[in-house]
Amino acid sequence: MASASNNGFTVWARAPVPEIHTPGLEGEYPLLVMELDDTLQNVILVGGESPYDHYIGMYLPEILRYDRYGPEAKPQQGGVLVENLLESILFRGLWRHYSTSTTLYLNLGWNLVGFGPNLENGDISVVFDGNQSKIDYIYEYNSSTQTYNYWIGGLPEESQTLTTITENMGYWVKTNEVFNQVVTYSGYAAP
Repeated sequence: MASASNNGFTVWARAPVPEIHTPGLEGEYPLLVMELDDTLQNVILVGGESPYDHYIGMYLPEILRYDRYGPEAKPQQGGVLVENLLESILFRGLWRHYSTSTTLYLNLGWNLVGFGPNLENGDISVVFDGNQSKIDYIYEYNSSTQTYNYWIGGLPEESQTLTTITENMGYWVKTNEVFNQVVTYSGYAAP
């Protein structure tokens, strides 16, 4: 995840004696390594730099020791670490796909309903699958146009101004019958 430059070298400046890299080692060698343990769903991080701040490692955005590193220092090193962490987590399989559902309990008449992030499919026919005939109206307020978008039961789809439920929005839903609706969410999350 992070390594010394091609000109890197280790020194033994003070106790304790380094246990990961031998003093005098030169060249590019690992400073931070991550291992994914799929069996236990854990992440193991091993740092090869000194725990006592002999080496000022990843920093962003200021150069902490300009007097020592001079104008050739790379203040982006912290950014490199973050990019490497994200790449490893996102693209090397740590994040897992999840799918979960929740049940909406709709009463007879008007209901104020909200939908959280990662709605699997926002199409009204999918969100209210099997229960569309129990809905008379769905209204959403559009703050940019200061108008209401609507879905009206029995109205042809081309006449509806609302066909998709948006995450993190509130909706007025008028029902003609009490019903429960299972709504599915999916996405990626760390284990």
